[in-house]
Amino acid sequence: MVMLLYLWLAFKAWMFVDALRRTVHPLWYLVMLIPPGSLIYFFMVKLGDYNVRPAPLAHEPQPSDLGALREEVEHSPSFDNRVTLAWALLDAGEADEAATLFERALRTHSTDNDARFGLGLSRAAQGQLEQAAENLSAVIDRSFAYRDYAVATELVEVLYQLDRTDDSLSLLEAVCRHSRRVAHQLGLAKYQQRAQRADDARATLHTLLSEFEAMPDYLRRRYGALATEARRLLRVLET
Repeated sequence: MVMLLYLWLAFKAWMFVDALRRTVHPLWYLVMLIPPGSLIYFFMVKLGDYNVRPAPLAHEPQPSDLGALREEVEHSPSFDNRVTLAWALLDAGEADEAATLFERALRTHSTDNDARFGLGLSRAAQGQLEQAAENLSAVIDRSFAYRDYAVATELVEVLYQLDRTDDSLSLLEAVCRHSRRVAHQLGLAKYQQRAQRADDARATLHTLLSEFEAMPDYLRRRYGALATEARRLLRVLET
């Protein structure tokens, strides 16, 4: 019984450390205070590291009422309200105004990863790639897996556009080692193809498909479409 208690406490500590590393939403810490909270976190968040669920590679735009958000900022110009409006503006293609709001928010919360990520995306949309890389790098330096690796994968593209091909591929290779996700491995092969590194791309795809074949049936069903895409790309590279 004592051993089970030690194991349970070790599991809770593991989930808490993982949450800190990811810089998850503060509500997750409250969830983990309740008895089954650590299990909920494991199945909803941590399990994605083992290819059990697909993970988003980038910020997913959500429909927002810009007028209502502007009124909210005018009524209460808090940090959270400014960042919420800034994300909505960025999703609406208003990168200049979004960047201004993200910068204002960071003056009082300089280490906030969400605002820094938004500023990085805004700079990329403005074509200011060096500044985009600087801001995105600051986020992954603090939390490499932030937003389920969305920041890291955005930085991969920015570095590639800056003709920093080696840095771009090295970063994506690190993401693959860290996550072991099929989508990331396939993305790496595509970047290697774009960089005219066919041998590397083929090696990546062979590894991906070998690991896919060794997966349990339920995972192979889940990731079958990605494996099919990988086989198609491999046939292109081999011809």
